[in-house]
Amino acid sequence: MDQKRSIKEIVDEYSNVSRVSKCLGISRPSIYRYMERYDNGEVDKIPKDVLNFFNTVCVHVPESSLRSYFTEKYNDYLDEVDKKKAGEPVPKDIAETIDRLGMTVDDIDERINNALEVKARMDELGYSPERSCVKKVERDLQNLQYTRDLIEKWEEEKKFWPITEGDMHWYASTGVFYSDYERYTQDSLEYKPGMKNNFKCCKLNNKDGYSFVFDGCCDDDEVELVIEANVIPGQFATVGKFKTEPNQRFIMVPKFFDPAYAYAFQYRAIRIHNGERMNEIRGMFN
Repeated sequence: MDQKRSIKEIVDEYSNVSRVSKCLGISRPSIYRYMERYDNGEVDKIPKDVLNFFNTVCVHVPESSLRSYFTEKYNDYLDEVDKKKAGEPVPKDIAETIDRLGMTVDDIDERINNALEVKARMDELGYSPERSCVKKVERDLQNLQYTRDLIEKWEEEKKFWPITEGDMHWYASTGVFYSDYERYTQDSLEYKPGMKNNFKCCKLNNKDGYSFVFDGCCDDDEVELVIEANVIPGQFATVGKFKTEPNQRFIMVPKFFDPAYAYAFQYRAIRIHNGERMNEIRGMFN
């Protein structure tokens, strides 16, 4: 094979393994394995579509056009992702199972990697594709890839929320006390430009309840959301508490009360830094 540079050198210079793995629809560990096999001349142990891609970037595309080629392929991948987002959402029961088990794409990639190792060993031993054990591994790989696609799609869906009613009103803290906040608008920025970097909260109504979105937080900040009910005139009792996950900037709250009684409920969004309460924003649900 007329190849002067290794495939890994080319990928590292003009793109990266993460992007290439997404374009080819396989895990990063698999990409590393196939690149090593390609550079060692073991092309018979590389899937045909992956081998065609490697041959294209190493042999057929001029070096001056490699960056454009990788960019074009990644843009094609992003277009496919957009199409998936526009399709049917992940079924609710599957999404709940993913969250309950704490399944991640990295977990599935590890399982795919293990299954590929088994498959590679069977190939080395000359197992017939018709053997039941080979067919089982191939079915496992298909199921794992399907599971991976669902998890990846659900992780993308969780970054967004369907707004069905109401306006997107933000409130920003202006001090350390709960009363030190006000509506965050372009007008307020004109006389308090510092508000742009302050802790902010926005409540959105969606089909399953409410979404609270936060801004102006540090990476290691935590936001605690407290839901309270006015059980006695002038006195509120806590009926629910929610906290953000690390680096998460939103909280989903289920619809646990009749919207007709929204006037009796309020929320408190509290920004916490290193265990210390920094700011608090309050608001009503109606």
